Amino acid sequence: MKKYLELFFTVMVLSMFCACGREEADNIQPGSTDIADPMEGSDIIQEAETDVPVEDETEINAPVEDETEMNTPVEVETAILPEEEKTVYEAYMAANAGTILYAYFDYDNDGKQELYLRSPSDNYGRVWKYIDGGLKTIDSGKVSEIYINGLAWNEIEKNDSADTADSGERVHEGVYVYIEQNPFKERTAWYVEEQDFLSQYGFGESDPFYEYALPDGSMRLVLYYDEATGLGCGLRYYQRDPDEWTTSGIYGFSFLGANIPSPWDPWEDRLNVDYTKYESYMGTTVSDIEEENIEYDDAGRVAHYEAYASIDGEVVRILNMYYEYDDNGTLRQREYHHYHLQFGSTFQYWYSYFDELGRVEYERAYITHGSLEYYYIYTDESDEPAYSLYLDHNLGTWMPEFAEF
Repeated sequence: MKKYLELFFTVMVLSMFCACGREEADNIQPGSTDIADPMEGSDIIQEAETDVPVEDETEINAPVEDETEMNTPVEVETAILPEEEKTVYEAYMAANAGTILYAYFDYDNDGKQELYLRSPSDNYGRVWKYIDGGLKTIDSGKVSEIYINGLAWNEIEKNDSADTADSGERVHEGVYVYIEQNPFKERTAWYVEEQDFLSQYGFGESDPFYEYALPDGSMRLVLYYDEATGLGCGLRYYQRDPDEWTTSGIYGFSFLGANIPSPWDPWEDRLNVDYTKYESYMGTTVSDIEEENIEYDDAGRVAHYEAYASIDGEVVRILNMYYEYDDNGTLRQREYHHYHLQFGSTFQYWYSYFDELGRVEYERAYITHGSLEYYYIYTDESDEPAYSLYLDHNLGTWMPEFAEF
């Protein structure tokens, strides 16, 4: 009887122990560091594994679409905005006041806020970053909905002081710069003063490599160039009629290295122009000219030439040229126009300026997107230039190409 009682109590104790073990296993949560008997917890582990969705292997290995890296506007208040940088940002906004929205935001996660500008109409935006005394674009294009909905946009107030009271001319403040040697998306920059720009590229205390002024004395170009490093930069000054929408001011540019002219180079045909011929800029004319008029100055030199021809049954002026000479009889300026439906829109306006030796020094010509400029730089009395600078005025941006002959 005693043996049976001992066996009964032994079974009871074992049953209670096993029940406690199962209850402990039931209370273990996924990720717990508690260790349970693997046999007792196996039913829990199996249940957890069946709840995990199995991803298709093709989805795991599928290539990720190439998207522009964007930072969400979180923790924006933690990024700092140094006073020096804020001053330049505000100077830029004051010089470019209008219906533009702006926000400060640490766009590149460097711990500092950048200036984000965008159009209120089509959501086109540009991010300006303070770098070495000026502003440079680090991104541009359509603004993501992430930023439109997440940033506190403010409107730049119009600055009426930018309009001159006497003439009504709006002077373009600051210096826009096109940096040719930078990656494409980082080529636009802006500086408060021209000296800030020149100092950034090491020319703050340097004498200009070349300067050009128009016959009326107004400065057109100041060029700096380090022949040892190939680094160059320049300032293109422009003055417009106050009645025009565009403004007066300065545009800067920078380049690295001189190009040797090649078959596609803009200088291929520029050095062989005969300015005395009455033909189009392409060296052509029309065969059915109906009328030519030539006017001479007091010295018997051609001062004006024009030609008329029948185009599609209508008589039109196809060529129109004016010539100016100095007291020595040297050609100093030629103004050229042609009929765009006959010879195309490019070079339909073409102005050429010559030095005291009769060598072409500067030319400016029309092109649909703006204008083309050619500067011929001579270092001696040779008829051939030693250097040349080509500026493509493309929708407000002066894009340089420097060449050495």
